[in-house]
Amino acid sequence: MGGEYPVASAPEWNFGLDLPATRQVVATWATPTVYDGFEIGAQVFAGNRVCATHPASNPVRAVFDLLYGCGTSQTDGTWDPTAAYYAVAGTGRVYTLAGTGGHNTVAADGTNAWVPGGHGQRYLVMTDAAHLTNAIDALIDRVPRR
Repeated sequence: MGGEYPVASAPEWNFGLDLPATRQVVATWATPTVYDGFEIGAQVFAGNRVCATHPASNPVRAVFDLLYGCGTSQTDGTWDPTAAYYAVAGTGRVYTLAGTGGHNTVAADGTNAWVPGGHGQRYLVMTDAAHLTNAIDALIDRVPRR
């Protein structure tokens, strides 16, 4: 999870945390890789029903209340869950895979771009942000049984 595809407009947060390590990993990772970029999470606003579906004592609700405040809409974006959703569910109705025959590059300033020449890398393209938001919400809103 990192970068922006097919070309970054600015350095993405995750890639900038340790830019030398990011550049090395992106350039040399030996197994197939699928990137979930900034543009995916920027379209997904999950968790807006948490305070209505979880009791006040629930830790999930406590986190969302701390971050956004119960009764306030989450409008920051949802990044980690979008990558986890792909890892568990695949492309489903929400993504397509792009980038066949290319690979990711990360410049010294932290921006990235997709360039020709295959390295077993692909990136996700969002096809249905509303469906992905609802799918993630359905998982978040599930209250565990005792």
